[in-house]
Amino acid sequence: MNAEPSLRAHLDYFARRAPLVAEHVIRVADCRIRIHTSDRALFEMTRHYFRSFRTTDATEPMDITVSVHEMPTPELDLDFVVHPPGPGKTRIKDEYVNFVDGRLLRKRQTGVHMLFGPAGNAVVGACRQNINQVVNFINNRFIQWQVDRGYLLTHAAGVAQGDRGLLLAGVSGRGKSTLAMHLLSEGMDFVSNDRLLVKRSPDGLEALGVPKFPRVNPGTIVHNTHLHPLLPSEQRAQLAGMSRTQLWELEQKHDVDVVELFGPDRFRIRTDLQGLFILSWQRGDEPFRAVPADLSARRDLLQALMKPVGAHYYAGLDAVEPDASPTRYLRELDACPCHELTGGIDFAAAVEACRAALA
Repeated sequence: MNAEPSLRAHLDYFARRAPLVAEHVIRVADCRIRIHTSDRALFEMTRHYFRSFRTTDATEPMDITVSVHEMPTPELDLDFVVHPPGPGKTRIKDEYVNFVDGRLLRKRQTGVHMLFGPAGNAVVGACRQNINQVVNFINNRFIQWQVDRGYLLTHAAGVAQGDRGLLLAGVSGRGKSTLAMHLLSEGMDFVSNDRLLVKRSPDGLEALGVPKFPRVNPGTIVHNTHLHPLLPSEQRAQLAGMSRTQLWELEQKHDVDVVELFGPDRFRIRTDLQGLFILSWQRGDEPFRAVPADLSARRDLLQALMKPVGAHYYAGLDAVEPDASPTRYLRELDACPCHELTGGIDFAAAVEACRAALA
């Protein structure tokens, strides 16, 4: 296909190449999303993944509509711009082309193409083989919709007990997903794994999760009996014989189906945020400590939870992206108690600290 002048032209082209045959609707908080697919397999895959958010409210106006087209990787004669990797990362994942009516983004590794903006939203390519990217695309449309309504994106997990929630943040590899799984095993509800939206209101600080299951490594599975079904018993026995250091460094991500492993009512997408926990602990023999922290004086801790909207956000050719400055994070999170988990890693003690914060 030759270059076209608009995103709308590309959307129409892909709709002709892989016509849509099925659809379903989900409701995430107050956002209604219609998902169209070009085959029944994609319909079943997306419907099953988002089953906690199914709704029969299909006649009401939709806030977001996404189409998913299974087809060979498109060959487009376009001048793609590389989106630079985030801080501390070197691998280029995304490249894009901006139009006046939206953005076309290409995933370098899989060739999946994502189209989004005022003209419409679609994901195109080997979608069944890369269903995780399809899920991420739908969730990124939800994130932009909420950011445009005033929410602030954070790089954090979220858990809740009743209507009281906690934000868990830390640089990659510090164990926030593992701590979240321990808290679920203690009876708390899951809110979000890696992206949490926050917004201050007259009643306090509201947190919105993103409907994506957490992903954990084998070390987390071995030490949490609720997660044992994710691995065969023989493999768990082999892993149990490894040292803590070996387990910690083993990277083999597994999706945790919260609905299946913890129960149908344990995925809570909205909560009132009562506290922040920033994980800065390290492997070693130092004693664990949970100490109050002032984010305005500890910009290193603040950086751990800041998250730019990234390549999956389209503000328009001349528009300014939403304010994601340290000043805004401090303003939104002001008066929400913050604790730093420091010293040595101790998940049992961290669970007790989190429970105390919600008591």
